[in-house]
Amino acid sequence: MRAGQLRHRVTLLGSRTGHPPSWPTLREVWAEFVEPKSAGREEQSGIRAPSSTLVRMRPRDELAAGQIIRRRDGVLFIIESLDPARSMVEIAARRLQGVVAEYEPMSGEAYPIQAWLHRQNVFIGQANEARNVVEVLQPELRWPWPEPGDRIHIAGLALEIEGIVEGSDDGISVQLFTIPR
Repeated sequence: MRAGQLRHRVTLLGSRTGHPPSWPTLREVWAEFVEPKSAGREEQSGIRAPSSTLVRMRPRDELAAGQIIRRRDGVLFIIESLDPARSMVEIAARRLQGVVAEYEPMSGEAYPIQAWLHRQNVFIGQANEARNVVEVLQPELRWPWPEPGDRIHIAGLALEIEGIVEGSDDGISVQLFTIPR
């Protein structure tokens, strides 16, 4: 592999550990990104992009599926699979992309995050309140999260968190039940 093709300086983050949760920094490396072609792409339906991005870098012993690649521009990728070779490794990674949102904890200042309004007005709560499901990237959240009463501002809506959708915490993203406020 020619080093000149590895144009992006990236940070490898390990899988989520500990309480409060963290994604340990493993190292900084050089990588090449080959984005999927736009023709025939399916529509995004969650925080993960619909198509995989090809990432090339030199082999590393610590590389594993489930880890995160953070580019200098702040874009996150989740490693899905690895194809090692002698001089390089090809990684199928899914880009984690949402829309700009704001997380407002009950105590503390609001801060920007990426989120995805996963479902709108699908669930009906007590007293016929409409509920929405919002998917958020955990590495962008500050601990403690998500607490009932915290709010997410997304797509012109102010949504109050009621709880976590059971089984949605995969260590990278989590889906939250919310109600409009």
